[in-house]
Amino acid sequence: MGYAGALTAVTLAAFWRGLTATGHPPGHAATLSFMTLAFAEIFHLGNARSSRPVMSPKTAFANKSALGAAVAAVLIQIAALEVAPIAAILHLTPLSIEDWAAVIGLAALPAVAGQALKAVRVRAGRR
Repeated sequence: MGYAGALTAVTLAAFWRGLTATGHPPGHAATLSFMTLAFAEIFHLGNARSSRPVMSPKTAFANKSALGAAVAAVLIQIAALEVAPIAAILHLTPLSIEDWAAVIGLAALPAVAGQALKAVRVRAGRR
């Protein structure tokens, strides 16, 4: 429930950012929230795959299949935004550098918080 709440919170924060931004079409908020949710789910892989933290490079890159799937998901997500016919079908709007920074920053929050929580639990002797 905690991760679901965190993913929902960052998605809604991205949507709010899009709604309050000036000079963007109405669909911009949906694009921001769509991209934030997708990247948050991809980044969540580290929290979902282990009850222990996966912050060390050795641990983070141990599962080549999961890493390959994450890279493929990132590329597909970017293609959805950058390939004009797909973007048109999905009603996506272009993102600025500032938008991308918000998307990646917000999407990373649940993953970083989850890994920090796991590290604290391990140090405290709990799983």
